[in-house]
Amino acid sequence: MASQSLEAGRGDRRHRAPIGIAGSALCLLLASSPASPSRAAQAPDPPAPTAAEPDGGGGDPAAALRAVERIERQSTGIRTLSASLVQEKHLALFEKPLVLEGRLYLQKPDRVAFRIERPLRYTMVISGEQLRQWDEDSGEVQTISLADNPGFKLVLRQMRGWLSGSYSSMLGEYHATVLREEPIELVFVPREHALAYGTVERVRVAFGPDARHLREIEILDRQGDRTLFRFADVRLDPDLDPAVWEAEPRGR
Repeated sequence: MASQSLEAGRGDRRHRAPIGIAGSALCLLLASSPASPSRAAQAPDPPAPTAAEPDGGGGDPAAALRAVERIERQSTGIRTLSASLVQEKHLALFEKPLVLEGRLYLQKPDRVAFRIERPLRYTMVISGEQLRQWDEDSGEVQTISLADNPGFKLVLRQMRGWLSGSYSSMLGEYHATVLREEPIELVFVPREHALAYGTVERVRVAFGPDARHLREIEILDRQGDRTLFRFADVRLDPDLDPAVWEAEPRGR
């Protein structure tokens, strides 16, 4: 079943959308679909969040705001991060999940790299206004200018936010509810005006004991598909090899 899913992501390489983890990240880390950039470009600015605003989940909105503020305080001084990554994509049409394994790298303010090693080799590097991706099937590097794709740019901006713990700016588009206070676990539900409202049911984020880094992100979409990202071997403020920002692997 997994091989069928992988093959479905392949096709005309000149025009294809990002595959593997990129496809999941861009569709699920939550602003709009890359297929609808005009909607993202024309979307109005969300209203500013307040502690007294209902959270849409029956919880305490003030508690959610306190949790978000704690996460941001704890992560403020972190400039770089690396972590092993396992992505499980549970599709409603398939019995078994598609599982991808690799490593995530992050450098604030605007660099993220996904390097997938199993069961295929795939790289997606976001640096500033540019996205570059490579896959072993084509052996080619594809470059996308975010300046020319405002919808794509919005999606990736929110992706950086989810991964770095910068959540206060998202509270205008998502209701937040505390599932657990120690260690922090939150669920985010898109508000009706949010770009993600039509496609995303909810997002769950779970942090480590010190609230400095993510353990899990789980996304449930409105089609019943579920994606779980699990992070381990998390290293805070490591000296990152410049090679992690190269889309094409060295010595392949």
